[in-house]
Amino acid sequence: VVVVFIAAEEGGEKEIGVDAVLKNGKLEEAKNGPVYWVDSADSNPCCGTAGALSWSLKCRGRLFHSGFPNKAINSIELANEAIAFIQERFYNDFKPLPEEELYSFVTGSHMKPTQIECSKGSFNQIPAETTVHGDIRLSPFYEVEDVVEHVERYVQELNDDMECLCSTARGPWSKFVLPSSVQVQDNEFNRAKVELKWMGDMDTFRLYAGLAVKLESDGHKALVQAFRESNKGVQPFSINGSLPLVKMMQKAGFDIQMCGFGKMSVYHGVNEYCTMSEMMKAHEVIVRLVCLLETAAN
Repeated sequence: VVVVFIAAEEGGEKEIGVDAVLKNGKLEEAKNGPVYWVDSADSNPCCGTAGALSWSLKCRGRLFHSGFPNKAINSIELANEAIAFIQERFYNDFKPLPEEELYSFVTGSHMKPTQIECSKGSFNQIPAETTVHGDIRLSPFYEVEDVVEHVERYVQELNDDMECLCSTARGPWSKFVLPSSVQVQDNEFNRAKVELKWMGDMDTFRLYAGLAVKLESDGHKALVQAFRESNKGVQPFSINGSLPLVKMMQKAGFDIQMCGFGKMSVYHGVNEYCTMSEMMKAHEVIVRLVCLLETAAN
C-alpha cells in the first residue's frame, strides 16, 4: 500500500504536489493496481465528477440618454440576449448523455451566468458596457478542448451577425446595429460587440477536467464491496463538482477510483468539519478494501 499526502492540489500552483510526483515518475508502480483518491464525501464511492471552466463575456454597446433608446445600444439587453444565444447553442451541442444516467449524475453539462456588472452612470443613462461572469460544468464524457472551441465559435458567429438577436421583447427601438442616420463619435460603437475571456488557460481546464471512473475495474468492485460490508449498504454517486488531476492521471494510465468520508453538506463551508464516527468508519472501509484487494491478488 502506497499513500500520498497531497500538497497544493487546489491552490493553482504548478510543479508541486501530485503533478510533480507524476512528472518525476514516482508513482509508476501504482499503475499496477487501483489508485484511490480520497477527496469526495458522504462515505460512498464517487463514480464521476464534472470539469470546470470559468468565463466572462464583455458586452459593448453605446452610452446614451435613456429617453432616446433608438440612439443607444443597451449593453444590459445585449448581455441578456447574448447569453441566451450562447446557452441555446451550448445545450444543443452538449446534450445529456445516457452514460450520465448510468453514473448517477443528477445533471448533465451546464453553462450559466453567476455574476453581472455594468458601467456606472446615472439611472437615466443606457450603459455602454456590461460584463457577465459564469462557468461551465462539463460532463466527463465531453472533452474540455471541444467545449472551448465551440463556445469561441458561438461568440464569433454572434459578432458576425448581430442582427440574429431579433427578439421583440425589447420593443421596436432597441437595436444592436444602429442605422447610418445615427451619428456616433470616433470612440463609440454603432454596432454591438461581445468579447469572451476564459478565466484560466487550457492547462488549468485540463487539470480540472471531469472524471468517470472505470466501473468494470477490480478496484471499483472492491471499493463498492468494502462500503457495502462496512456500511450495511452502498450508494455510489456522481457530482458536478470538480477535482483536480484525476482525469489527467486516468489518461496517464492509472485506475483512479474516488471516495471520501467527510460531510458533503459542509464542504467549503465556514465551519467545515467531519465526525469521529465517520473517520472510524473510514478506517473500517479502508481495512476491508485492502483485505479484498489482497485476496484478489493471491
